[in-house]
Amino acid sequence: MRNIKDIVKVLSFLRWQSTSSSNIDAINYKPKKEIMIVRFNSGDEYEYENVPEVLYLEILNASSVGSKFYWTVRDDPSSYPFRKVN
Repeated sequence: MRNIKDIVKVLSFLRWQSTSSSNIDAINYKPKKEIMIVRFNSGDEYEYENVPEVLYLEILNASSVGSKFYWTVRDDPSSYPFRKVN
C-alpha cells in the first residue's frame, strides 16, 4: 500500500506540462493558489507566486516558452515572488 506522500507525488506529476524549451523541462500550476512551478532542465524547481492562470497559459503556449517566462515572470520578482523547491 502506498503512503499519502507517494499518492500526492503521483498526482502532482500528472499536472506537469512538458515544454520544448531549451531551459525549461516542465511547468506545473496550482490555480487556486496562483502558483506556477517551473522545473528547469538542470532538475531545479522553483515556485512563482501570484501568477494568474491566463499568464500561465500564455507561457505554456508561447512559441518560445523560455523567453516568455523570462520576460514576464522571472524578470519581475516583485510581482512574482519565488522560492526554490528542491
